[in-house]
This record gives sequence, C-alpha cells and structure tokens, in this order.
Amino acid sequence: MRRAAAVILSLALGAACGSPGRPDAAEGRGTERTPVSTRAGTGETFTPAQRATMETAWAAFKRNSPGWPVLRDRWIELGEKPTNVLVENLLRAMVLSRLGNYPEGFDRARKELILLGAKAVPTVAGALERGVWYSAAEKREVPLPAGVVVDLTELLAIAGSPSVPWLADLCSHRQATIRRAAAKALGQIGDPEGLEAVFRMLAGGGDWADRMAAANALGYSRSARAVDPLIRALRDPDSSVVQEAARSLARLGAREAIPALETRREEARAEGNHKVAAACGAAAQVLRGGR
Repeated sequence: MRRAAAVILSLALGAACGSPGRPDAAEGRGTERTPVSTRAGTGETFTPAQRATMETAWAAFKRNSPGWPVLRDRWIELGEKPTNVLVENLLRAMVLSRLGNYPEGFDRARKELILLGAKAVPTVAGALERGVWYSAAEKREVPLPAGVVVDLTELLAIAGSPSVPWLADLCSHRQATIRRAAAKALGQIGDPEGLEAVFRMLAGGGDWADRMAAANALGYSRSARAVDPLIRALRDPDSSVVQEAARSLARLGAREAIPALETRREEARAEGNHKVAAACGAAAQVLRGGR
C-alpha cells in the first residue's frame, strides 16, 4: 500500500479535536472515541504559532463560526504537514458525528473534506488501509464499521483521479467490505487504471461476492472497456455473478453483448437455472430497446 500521509483515526490535534458543534457526540455514552496523541496529528511537532493557528481555527469550526473559512485557509497556508492535521481532524470529526448520530456535524465535516479534494486523499485512503477503529467500549481496535467504509470510499470517489492508485491498492485489502467498496468507487470514477484493478477482481478466483461487487461496479463505469470482461463473466461458476454481469451489461447499453446474453439464457434454461435465464433474458430485452 502507498504510504499514507498519517495514521488515521488514532491521532489528532490534542484537545482541539472532537465532534463539531456538539461535544457530547464524541464524549457521550455508547459512542466511540479514539486515543489522542500528545503531539499534533502525524506525530510532527509544530511551532507555538502554528499550533495556535490550528487550535484557533479548529475551535471556530466546532462552533460553526462565520470566521471559519478564513481561519481554515490560514491553516492550509501553513503547509503540507499542518494540512494533514486538518484532514485528520475533519475525518475524525466526520466519523465521530456518524457514530454519534449527529447529521449536522457529519455533513459539515464531509463538505470540508470534499472541498480539500486531492489534499485529503492520502489521509482518507490511509484510514481505509489501516481498516480499524479504536472501540472505547471494547478497549481495543475493531474493524471499521461498514457505514464508515462507505463514507470514506465515497470521499475518494468524489475526489476522482487522484484517488485511483490508492483505491486500486485497496481492491486487494484484507477486509472484504473495503475491497468491495473500493471497487465500487473505481467504477464510479471510470479511470482506465482503476478499471484494471476491477477487471482483476472480476476475473479472480477468490470470493464470489468480490466478483459480484466488481461486476456491479463495472456497470456504472460508462466505459466500453468493461463490456468484454462482463461478457466473460457470464461464464462465471457462480449464478449471482452471472446475474450481476448481465444487469451491468444492460446498464452500459452494450448491444454487442446481446448474442452472448441470449446464448447464456438458453444454456441456463437447459440447466434449470431460472434466475440466470431471467437475468440474461431481461438484459437482452433492455438492450434491444424493450422494457
């Protein structure tokens, strides 16, 4: 995995961090917390002036102060390492707000991360690569909740091309939820380099659910290069993968797949596999212009 800008969801800007606007979202009963570093963010030390700028800005963000945008820009002007701390704080705030059921805080932190764009990518990808969250209740690290995985991969998908190398690496992650969410994000981006990773997942001999996720992702790629791999997937040994491949071919509008779909439909009928036959038949009908 590419070296992330920081170790995420376990380091932050000391006491300045937490859920925005509602401290009980971070501190309340039954809500997750992460241990806080005694040094800023990545373990880097900063000058007193830099720390003062960051802490003042973060306090403004938590209060939802009108002065936050100006203070945020000053923070970014401090350079790459301070900006990494900003991303860490926003990411931690977003996750704490998600787990604390605080939609307003979640939305504000998420919008700021989207605004940072490529600057946030290594940190967000690093959180996914690490794949764990510190559970205060269990006093140990546990896998990231599925909802958080979706949130993070959506941020990477919105960032677009800068996320592609990171997402391609995540397609081979040890955690299935992360692999599959990364494939979905790559399908949404549609970048050729990223699609190669999804093709490998689709053609691999691993978990059928990985192959099904890859087939689904390719259906949203808007790429003609996805058609041949999906046609080959109509021969997958797992029926669920075949059905998803058929649906994706229909979403792509791949009329050249009609003969392969009709052939597979007839074979499935002969085998008594009614679900595959129905999926292939429905896809062929959509591609012929029927509904």
